[in-house]
Amino acid sequence: MRTSVVTVDKVTKIYGNGKEEKTTALNNLSFTVKAGEFVGIMGASGSGKTTLLNILSTLDTPTHGQVLIDGEDLSKIKGKKLSTFRGEKIGFIFQDFSLLDNLSAFDNISIPLALQGMDTDEIIQKVNDISSRLGIHQVLDKHPAQLSGGQKQRVASARALVTNPKIVLADEPTGALDSESAKGLLEMLASLNVHANVSILMVTHDPYSASYCDRILLIKDGKIFQEITKEDQSRQEFHEKLLTSIGQLDRRDYDLITKIAWYSTKGKIKDYLLLFSGLIMASGIFYMFQSLATNDRLIHQSGNASTITIVIHLGSILLGVITFFYLLYANSFLMNLKRKEYGMLLMLGASKSKIIFLNFLETIGIGLVSTLAGNLVGFMLSKIVTLFLQNILDTELMANSLVNLKAFLITLVFFVICFFLTAIVNGSSLAKQQLINLMKKQATPDFTDSKLWYLVLQFISGSFCLGLGYYAMYHVLSWKVKAVVIAMITIFWGSYLIIHSCVILILSFVKQRKNYYFKEMNAILVAQIEYRIKSYTQILTVIAMLFALALGALTVGLGFGQEAYKSADKALFYDLILTQENSHVLNQLDQNNIKSKTAYRFKAVGEHVLINKGDFDKRAFIVNGPISAQGDVVQKSFNGSAMEKSEIAQKNFSNMLPEALQDKKISFVSQEEFGVSNGVTQALVLVKTKNFKKNYEMLASIVKKIEPNKNLDFIFLSAQKVHRYQAHAKGFVGFQYMGFFLGLAFLTMLTSCLMFKILTSYKTDQERYKILLKIGANKSGINRVIQKELLVVFTIPAFLGTLHVLFGLQLFKVLLTNPYDSIALPITDFLMIYFVYFYLTYKMYSKIIFS
Repeated sequence: MRTSVVTVDKVTKIYGNGKEEKTTALNNLSFTVKAGEFVGIMGASGSGKTTLLNILSTLDTPTHGQVLIDGEDLSKIKGKKLSTFRGEKIGFIFQDFSLLDNLSAFDNISIPLALQGMDTDEIIQKVNDISSRLGIHQVLDKHPAQLSGGQKQRVASARALVTNPKIVLADEPTGALDSESAKGLLEMLASLNVHANVSILMVTHDPYSASYCDRILLIKDGKIFQEITKEDQSRQEFHEKLLTSIGQLDRRDYDLITKIAWYSTKGKIKDYLLLFSGLIMASGIFYMFQSLATNDRLIHQSGNASTITIVIHLGSILLGVITFFYLLYANSFLMNLKRKEYGMLLMLGASKSKIIFLNFLETIGIGLVSTLAGNLVGFMLSKIVTLFLQNILDTELMANSLVNLKAFLITLVFFVICFFLTAIVNGSSLAKQQLINLMKKQATPDFTDSKLWYLVLQFISGSFCLGLGYYAMYHVLSWKVKAVVIAMITIFWGSYLIIHSCVILILSFVKQRKNYYFKEMNAILVAQIEYRIKSYTQILTVIAMLFALALGALTVGLGFGQEAYKSADKALFYDLILTQENSHVLNQLDQNNIKSKTAYRFKAVGEHVLINKGDFDKRAFIVNGPISAQGDVVQKSFNGSAMEKSEIAQKNFSNMLPEALQDKKISFVSQEEFGVSNGVTQALVLVKTKNFKKNYEMLASIVKKIEPNKNLDFIFLSAQKVHRYQAHAKGFVGFQYMGFFLGLAFLTMLTSCLMFKILTSYKTDQERYKILLKIGANKSGINRVIQKELLVVFTIPAFLGTLHVLFGLQLFKVLLTNPYDSIALPITDFLMIYFVYFYLTYKMYSKIIFS
């Protein structure tokens, strides 16, 4: 007597809980499948076939009752053990093949074995054996897109059978095949059932397919209402018997169009939310940038209006181009949402002109709504960033009004033009589309292998472009604007070629390491990364550029903040000037921070200031001279005799005297002459600290006390280094503000672009991971794959962007003493923010995939 491989005992499945309307999908259902038996299940739509299959495949659980497979109660198996059980005991053959389109036929068949941790040699042997039995050994290196329907179903069958499962579940296996391919598949299944003793449970609506079974269970309203056994009948006789019995099935009349329309809209709410959020952020960021570009007050108060204007115009052009391509991605996503719906309308009799007009209105409507909403977001973003920067920079360069009308109008006009152009492109595309193409699933990427020589050529070309761009930036002083233009073009194309070629070359190398490739889910990981790179090369290139622009802008903004200190240090040697009467304030400074303290005595006698020359012989007076070609300050020391001869040194010293004495004639006298001369002896105390920047706050506090009534309009002429720093800081604050503002704007655009691209591709990945769950993968394993593939996708532009910044800072050596001086802090902070952004994207994506 044959043992039971499947036992379904009094199984009931009820959907809905609480206040929801409850639906009974299965009602006290019981049956068994014996070892080596070929059982079919037939029923009308809504009879419970799909629910039963989901429960048998462990993807769902019954409300009541018990299911045993190979004697094991499914309700007692949990977590990873359930995934392992599913992979080892159950084989799946799907109606739509459910092959992973980014893997070859060989890799698709090998997945269940790899998930079991099988040895690489054994995997290769088993795949070759099953493929030979099913007659597909010649197509193992091809991807699903290169296979016929019959070949795809045989590959799917090989994947189901390669683990020698206890039961094979076939869900409408002939539904996507032509009659000849369907007959071939059914005969293959029947042969495996008879000669290899494979147990099969097949769900079908087709009497011809059902005629290959030993026994048929007819389901109606969640119950088995009839069982038909083949016994000794021929397949033709059994087929006729089925045709008679099947007439008893309940055929319900549905308003199909209404149902499709309702579920189409309801099922795409998440997609439309993604679409609108992406478009709103794009217009918000564009407005945010324009609010800076149209701020005349900022431009004219920043000290170098012409330079700032050029930078802003270049930034506007670049952001405009990036935004336009961003909108093209969004439009492509929208068209993929609507393509099947448009096909349905054409089938129902609508003309193409009406469909094109409908799409035009929808595109413009979505564009206007998202642009207006984006401007509102832009108002708030701009205000928040403005207040934040004004606070940390202690300045007020932006207007206080919430709305910048000029920026609003520019944003509105730009986006209306963009959406108008995309609507025209959509219309042209729809006019050329055939109905059958609209009704088909979205095309998968081309997975044809690139030639090694071609990839190497791309890598060399990309390296050359990057090298040329970096070389141009290094020679910005001589090449000027030409260097910027060359760098932008060559670095963009170089990044594109490097991303496409380098990653594919590395993945090709990984594929050759069979022990790694066939371990657990590594083949899936490699395939997913390859899919991402081939379809994401353009967007990753843009992200790398945005990363470089954002990080570069923040680095330069911070650099201008430090430049004020450097400029003050270059202009003046001494950090603080005191007179004898207020030298007591030095007690406020930590004595450990004082490098030197020098006192020079003087007397005011009539229209002359007598200065003790002997003090300069004891400690020379130091003056900062001209700056060398390397940006270093040349310092000059003056003793008493040198002071008498140097007008520059005398002028510098005179500027340090109290204001009432600065216009008097100074005379250097000997120690003896100074001692016998009339007048009160005073002293000028010159202090040099170990670090002006670190001691700035205390020095500024001291200067404010000793010079409370200083006219700040002329602080650029002051001999106090604190005043000189404040003068430089006021001139650099506009550049600081622009650097931080642009950095935040590009960072926001970067996060929006990459997140939108990743999240909008969830449907394709969801289908792949759903297949993996059915053939034995577990959620934790899939989560690790998602995490690793997204980490690679995020790392590539981060690495290239950082490299671009390291070379790109050469552009700012015209304005900054050392553009690299403060680079560690912004890179560290930026990468931390970027990592948080990666983690949030991973979490969101993982949640969507498993929703």
